[in-house]
Amino acid sequence: MRAVFIDTNILIFATSFTSPLNAEARKALTILRDSGAELYISSQVLREYTCNMTAHSLAPRPAIARNIARFRQMTVLYDNEIIFDRWLDMIKTYRVSGKAIYDCNIAATMLQNGITEILTHNVKDFKRYSNVLSVIPFIPSVLPTIHTP
Repeated sequence: MRAVFIDTNILIFATSFTSPLNAEARKALTILRDSGAELYISSQVLREYTCNMTAHSLAPRPAIARNIARFRQMTVLYDNEIIFDRWLDMIKTYRVSGKAIYDCNIAATMLQNGITEILTHNVKDFKRYSNVLSVIPFIPSVLPTIHTP
């Protein structure tokens, strides 16, 4: 079965009805589900989602809580000591600093769990990991092709 990690920005677009990418993000998730892909997120993604949604007042808090409950229908990967150690190694290997450490945590979580594909709108954030990860770019004009492994 194909395993695809879903980045925070996709969840924000899919649940922010004022986002011009709302319908396209929902469609991308549907295409992946319908193709039989197993969808994954992490506790880091849930924290980022909550931070962004509350900081920018993108939805009322009860709606955010309901969205998080729905997201947990996907497989949620949690941080542990092994992921932490891999993250530290990756920071050194890929010379990561600043805000990029958060994406490095996502990459470490994915790799430690055997997931090598990520759907994201922020392709550049994961470019440094192109030797170990495959980015599925969330570009609405290419949505029909995301189901192809």
